[in-house]
Amino acid sequence: NPNRAVFIVSKKTQEIKDLIVGKMGMRGTFLHGRGMYEGKEKEIIFTIAERKDLPRLKDEVKEIDPNAFISTMHASKDSPRPGI
Repeated sequence: NPNRAVFIVSKKTQEIKDLIVGKMGMRGTFLHGRGMYEGKEKEIIFTIAERKDLPRLKDEVKEIDPNAFISTMHASKDSPRPGI
């Protein structure tokens, strides 16, 4: 089951963190960012979601923040090969 890497840019990162960790039982990371246009500091959420969970995640994020920017891409988990 392929996973998706998800980046979420929003002003409501704490509420979205509560959704991801508390409600959906997932993990994530806060990344530090700065907008290119206005140079404002912002937090970006990075998480890995199973494809089946993606529609719910997107819907619930948009409910918390209709202006949230969500970007997804294919994610593969690379594990080191033995002996390397």
